[in-house]
Amino acid sequence: MKSFITTIFVGLALLTSVSANAINIIRESKSQPTKMPTTQDIRLKTEARKSVKTLAADDAITSPVGTERLYTKDCSGTFRFSDSALFYEDVFSTKLVWGDNNDVYFYNILSLAEADTFVKGTVDGNKIVIDLPQTAYYDEEAGAYVELAIVKYSVYIDELNREAGEYIYCPDFTQITFNVADNGVLTMVIPGEQFDGRYLPDYGLGYVYSDTKEWTGYVDFEQVLTPTEGAINVIPTGTVMTPYTFIYDNHGINVEVGFNNDNMYIRGLNPNFPKGVIVASVEGNTATIRQNQIMGIYNDVLMYLKLVKANPDYDYETDDPNLEYFFAPDDAVYTLQISDDRSTISSVNNEYDLCLNGSPTRLYYLAVYVEINLNLQSSYAGTPKNPSDPYWYDEFNTGGTGSFFFYVYDVSTDGSMLDPNHLYYRIYVDDKIMTFVQEENPGGRYRYRYPQIFEATTKIPYLFMNWQDIYVYADTPRRMVDLYNPDITSVGVQSVYEYEGKTTVSDILRYDILQGTYTFVKDETGIDKVVATPVTKGIYNLMGIKLYESAGPTEINSLPKGIYIINGEKIYVR
Repeated sequence: MKSFITTIFVGLALLTSVSANAINIIRESKSQPTKMPTTQDIRLKTEARKSVKTLAADDAITSPVGTERLYTKDCSGTFRFSDSALFYEDVFSTKLVWGDNNDVYFYNILSLAEADTFVKGTVDGNKIVIDLPQTAYYDEEAGAYVELAIVKYSVYIDELNREAGEYIYCPDFTQITFNVADNGVLTMVIPGEQFDGRYLPDYGLGYVYSDTKEWTGYVDFEQVLTPTEGAINVIPTGTVMTPYTFIYDNHGINVEVGFNNDNMYIRGLNPNFPKGVIVASVEGNTATIRQNQIMGIYNDVLMYLKLVKANPDYDYETDDPNLEYFFAPDDAVYTLQISDDRSTISSVNNEYDLCLNGSPTRLYYLAVYVEINLNLQSSYAGTPKNPSDPYWYDEFNTGGTGSFFFYVYDVSTDGSMLDPNHLYYRIYVDDKIMTFVQEENPGGRYRYRYPQIFEATTKIPYLFMNWQDIYVYADTPRRMVDLYNPDITSVGVQSVYEYEGKTTVSDILRYDILQGTYTFVKDETGIDKVVATPVTKGIYNLMGIKLYESAGPTEINSLPKGIYIINGEKIYVR
């Protein structure tokens, strides 16, 4: 049976998620459609996946030994988004490692399902044969291995009596092949008829859970791999990588810098691409970065280092995005100055900006840096910078039901970086601290539900990212919190930093929803009654009377509101 594509939207998948739309499929079924699984069936399957770890599955391959070669990959397939299966076709990048004994390893073999792992094939004449099923990666959340396998399209009638379909595991095929042309181009051959751009084929290469063989939602039914020039930057064995910090637009980035002979290596200049490596040649105290380096693969795209200059006449509303920057000539370089003790590494008088880009010829930038300032940092102690740029979005015009946008920073008031693992922020609703819970609060009228927060807390970890509730865009410190109470009139946010036994806080940014204005409220509390850390010096009142021998959560939570001496410091407890 074939599926006729009546609508195809081509998605551009460089750097972000694929932009695609659902396809309308006209498909005839020879057999009686299968019954649509119920919500209970799906829940039971999900729980089974979480409780079963298949012992028979092998560990995924992460570091094969051999010669690495880069390829562009023209591909087509489907992926599941919400309740829809979307069609895509696009060009990506990948790499293969050619080992001894005719072994060859495919990196991230499915185009839209990044796993940072390899699957193994064997060269057989002018073909590469991949045995199936084969472990692709281990899914921590589901508690099961994910395997590469052949899947077959299956139709059923859904609860609204509509024809629907999905891919199911197909045990009939235990191998898939790639034909190898004389020019090195690899073409995937799936069972049955091949994709011709018009009909969806019956079979595809997909991922399934190893214990239930349930489809994970990714299928490729066309791949053509073409060799490309270049090699990904690597850090030589034995190079000592030293932690540095980089502050950019009030956002701290942890990077690593290493020196080996006449080269300097910088890894992790952008937090979204922490494995990306930049190489600079060093002469004395000057480091020179040449462009067109390949830093690695990010979102299945080769990431090039480019030099660019901003276009002063660029119009965001009307101009092509590729006109926002001008590319520098190929021989242009970017210069850094290294201090004598190597404690600072800074850019100096560069004509062009440093751009982490997804193409050697077009503008798909991951980040553009005007200046680079890397610093050794011996301590991460400090007071967090105040939140900023609040904005209230009320989609339904219901007053307090909407989204609160703001910026919180992992930078201290003195401009140094804070350790983001110890940084939090509080949300205030009508000047009261908001408590986040996993389920609906039985004592309250409105719920604040955050599925990835498993215990009641008044602090959100800075590194907590849940796109449904707390929104983090790219490499910026922007956040969003949804609120569901139409009666509230103000919201607020405050950064809280707990480091080396000491708690410091920012001022409270208080946003008036009705007026659309905000002010800062001083707060010297420094302690949260819900999650206080035990100390050994006890608790005293201002008259010097010891109230408790220790200062654990139980003791602190029992205190009336007021000022106390805790751990030798004067602290206000709410």
